[in-house]
Amino acid sequence: MDTVLRANVVATLPAAPAERNLVLVHQEGAQSLGDFQKIADIVRRKAPDIEVFIASNNAPSSLTRRKAAQRPTLVFSPLYLRYFEPTRGKVYAGKLLTKVQQMQRFLAAGLPVPYFWHASLGAGPDRERLGDYVLAKPAELGASQGRGIRLMRTATALNELNALGDVFLQHFIDTGLYPSHYRVFTIFGGPVLAYKNSLTEPRGSLDVPDEQLNKVPIRARRGTARTKTLCHEADVLALGEQAWRAVPEVPFQACDIVREAGTGALYLLEINPGGNTWIFSRPNTPKVIAELGGVDLTSQFNAFETIADALIERTRAEAE
Repeated sequence: MDTVLRANVVATLPAAPAERNLVLVHQEGAQSLGDFQKIADIVRRKAPDIEVFIASNNAPSSLTRRKAAQRPTLVFSPLYLRYFEPTRGKVYAGKLLTKVQQMQRFLAAGLPVPYFWHASLGAGPDRERLGDYVLAKPAELGASQGRGIRLMRTATALNELNALGDVFLQHFIDTGLYPSHYRVFTIFGGPVLAYKNSLTEPRGSLDVPDEQLNKVPIRARRGTARTKTLCHEADVLALGEQAWRAVPEVPFQACDIVREAGTGALYLLEINPGGNTWIFSRPNTPKVIAELGGVDLTSQFNAFETIADALIERTRAEAE
């Protein structure tokens, strides 16, 4: 049979049936459906043995659920599952964890975290390990974006502990005169985007009266004069990978990491496990892009290809 004829015969053969399913669970308002469609198309192109479905997290998606149940399945959702309840399959999804629960997972994995205290831990706070300054953070589930965080002298915080309510006390990591922190986004530990936020104006002295201390900027966040730069620092990216290994059921993580001035030591603060962190198509994405000088957020680590490859690998290995 000549080459042309052989090629025509091969072209007419039916495609091999899919062996596994991958379900991408989309949350309207938290991710762009277009992002998930692009990732699904990459998976279909690279892995014809995997059939891809996109389900809504706002509804039971009964038809998708029934179809996906016909083969071994892997379910992926950056956000915690709300209304979609898969009939079968290995599930990787966001998870609601308090700061205390996250820190305990990090400690169990041997990861570097600042000393912390919460009333639920039983023993009283260790004044020496807290140091001279602490961050008093709201301890309730879902507290984020720096809301309600107060920088306090440790002595003052301990004296006012009852009045502070349900707080999480954390040793203050001083990142320097121009406070900074890293945000590393990972899929199963592999980086898909990483940047550093830094204040562009000096924070001022910490040696001020208590009533002024809370006004001292300690982190470059929204509403402050800051700069944002892409991060390729190997030790920062490595800590992001280790963070996923501490909480492996949460596939898409947004790790907050700080580097201590003077020592250069890194500390992991949280991973934002609930999953409302799909940076590629969030309401604040245009601002992030502008702060990074107009860069395509998917370009640093070829994000959608990286996510698709990771999902292909997991689906083939763990679909059930």
